[in-house]
Amino acid sequence: HRDWKFKDSVFAASPRGIPDNYQTKDAPFTYDQGNTMMCAACAYSFIRFLQEREAGQSGLTDPLSPAFTYCNRPDCENMEGMYLKTPLRNGKNGSILFKEFPDFGTLNTLKVKYNENKADWMKKAKPFAINSYYECNSRKEIQQAIMNTGAVLIGIQVYGCFYTPDKNGHVL
Repeated sequence: HRDWKFKDSVFAASPRGIPDNYQTKDAPFTYDQGNTMMCAACAYSFIRFLQEREAGQSGLTDPLSPAFTYCNRPDCENMEGMYLKTPLRNGKNGSILFKEFPDFGTLNTLKVKYNENKADWMKKAKPFAINSYYECNSRKEIQQAIMNTGAVLIGIQVYGCFYTPDKNGHVL
């Protein structure tokens, strides 16, 4: 109830056609989060990079820091992984370049470096801040969002079995 709805956005008001087939542009890089739980932070940072680069917001050519996004959260969310809306809500604070904070790891380990540099990094983050985000509530809205904004952030519930696939690599 607190989120902007995609159906009410300017993007939905002037929809682009949804093609039968769609191929994204080649990704200029990928984040390797390794064995961490930074997937939401990595996905958000990549989407913001694409928006900055593709949408002409800043012409960004360097990746953004998932570690900054992972640490930039309320103190009450002191856990591994993160709620999907956390990077969106805190996107108003912006992000910093990957070369400033290129680390991957546990929240407690990353928070040490984050807290040491937070004041400086928050100033550097402002140019990459977002104004808003939208919630999609249907397949069609997701398709329209991809066509109009270039990407969407989607999450799935992950359970402990996700980390222990069977001998064929399947998660049960």
